[in-house]
Amino acid sequence: MLFKYTVYLLLTINVFVFFDIEWAASDVRFQDGVSFASIYEAFAATIDTAAWVVLLLLFELETYILDDEHFTPKITWTLHGVRFFSYFFIVVAFLGYIEALSFTLGATPSDVTSLCTLVAEGWSYGADINDFTLLTTENCGQFSGAVAYLQYPGVNAVVGVEDFVTSKWLARSWDFSGMYSVNREVNVYGRVARSFRAPSIQGRVLFGDVVSVGDTETILSAEAGVKTNLWRNRARANLSVFRYRMNDQQLTAVGGTQNFNTLLNADRTTGTGFELDLEVLPVKELL
Repeated sequence: MLFKYTVYLLLTINVFVFFDIEWAASDVRFQDGVSFASIYEAFAATIDTAAWVVLLLLFELETYILDDEHFTPKITWTLHGVRFFSYFFIVVAFLGYIEALSFTLGATPSDVTSLCTLVAEGWSYGADINDFTLLTTENCGQFSGAVAYLQYPGVNAVVGVEDFVTSKWLARSWDFSGMYSVNREVNVYGRVARSFRAPSIQGRVLFGDVVSVGDTETILSAEAGVKTNLWRNRARANLSVFRYRMNDQQLTAVGGTQNFNTLLNADRTTGTGFELDLEVLPVKELL
């Protein structure tokens, strides 16, 4: 019980973490201030995460906390209303993610060769979608190692080509999921997601003189399952099936004549499996 509510608390804290990150980024992306119409774009991750936390708490309320006699028409319609607005805000957040993707992919080549020339004009360096650093005389040198730079549309912010590739993959990460309540005891769900792992560079070379680099790794995964609450919420049976496909999986190979580590990419990795979880509370007072 303590572990479960600790997880809920951490997920709630995560909402405020996203808000803090997006609030800082909004100073650069929305230099005239965040208008009411652009809130969904500026705080997409915050809205999305908050909506899912609310749905999770609703699920806990309906399946564990409230007894049957508590489900009066007023309570039932209130829960339906909160669930509807949560799904609405998830859709709104999805539109915000699309705007963020458009913003990222809208970066155009810049003729800037040294970031230190932009310090006096108040420019920023955008390492990814929500990570902008104001350029100063102290930090402009550490961002000036790129071969070429791109400027984000409509704002005083640039990004190196290498960081732009990583940011572009990040913008193309997505996650679709849904849940359907068959009845009060049975819920079915499904989830499809795509993500990536940025290129990796071998940390150090102990033997040999070649530094290896692992290219970007991408993963597409799908999961579906059923969750049940039985025996008046004293038993749970959950079943899920999953499948994932990874392209260019980053691996470390050890060996060779000099026995040193080498980063490499596997062409494709696939995995399929299932998970069955059973939980029974034989005595109501026993946790």
